[in-house]
Amino acid sequence: MSKKRSQQGADLGRMLGAAGLALAAVVVAGFSAPFVVQAFRGPRTITEEELLATKEPGWWDNYVRFTPSRPAVDPGVRYGVKGNEGTKYVLLPVGGRALFCAARIQNNGPEYVGRLGSLGVTEDEAVSRMGSPNHLLPFMLQGVRSIWFDTLAALAVLVGCIGGALWLLLSGRHSGGKRSNAAR
Repeated sequence: MSKKRSQQGADLGRMLGAAGLALAAVVVAGFSAPFVVQAFRGPRTITEEELLATKEPGWWDNYVRFTPSRPAVDPGVRYGVKGNEGTKYVLLPVGGRALFCAARIQNNGPEYVGRLGSLGVTEDEAVSRMGSPNHLLPFMLQGVRSIWFDTLAALAVLVGCIGGALWLLLSGRHSGGKRSNAAR
């Protein structure tokens, strides 16, 4: 009797574990859907007018391609380890204002692709090194971090959660089959 009860407890534990992993998969899918969809769709082209009308970038449609009407201003601010500076900060002209942009060192324009977002601590420091221009838009273009890294990480977690849930469910079914054969 206690063997049957412990088996029922193990089955319940597997089902609860599978339900927890399925719930985690739903949460990951919900949070990652905006950038996963955008990664597969590709960046949308954004105009100067749209940038000037934007008060703050959204979280759903912020993966963009922008080609400024005039060349970018490179104030020479770089970020990275000595000998391998991987990021340069440039100012992209947008009407009478400028869009702060983190770009790869090799990117010399004229097109810049990335996600619109808030300035972080590193970017705030870079802005202060530029003399804190007062005509900046209140957001930036992050062109260094790949949207595909985030997408692949989210998909790996999603597949891991779903695979783990299926494994828990199927392992319970498999051990249940052995029990019924052993009982005969």
